[in-house]
Amino acid sequence: MNPSTKIFSILSLSAALGQIITKSGADDSAKWRGQKLYEAGLEATGRYPFPQLTKSKLSQIGKKVEEVCKPGEEISIVETLSFLICGLIDIRAKTNFYNWKYIDPVLKRAVWCQEKFDPKYKFDDLHAKALEDYERWTA
Repeated sequence: MNPSTKIFSILSLSAALGQIITKSGADDSAKWRGQKLYEAGLEATGRYPFPQLTKSKLSQIGKKVEEVCKPGEEISIVETLSFLICGLIDIRAKTNFYNWKYIDPVLKRAVWCQEKFDPKYKFDDLHAKALEDYERWTA
């Protein structure tokens, strides 16, 4: 996956997952956090400094997000948040520090959501599996 596809797929995934959380059976506090994740992902996707995306690139990004969110299927919010956090950390590590201002608010909200859904959250085995899944997804 090329860098622009990876960046926009992860940022779009954050918005999509935020929306899934807001529509889940979670409590109001979790839904509010999901709404904030959605807003941060949407804003970052729109403001990230890249040239205009083509229709084919948008289609490719949409397919990559659907691979994770699987429309019509139940997903594990905790596992998907872990996957998203791995992706956000990866793109942050590989982008110019001037662009961290777009990624950091999304990462902060993803971790905030993860802490709500998994109060014992630690960067542990859940992330090891998520990292493996992420690496396969980006290959």
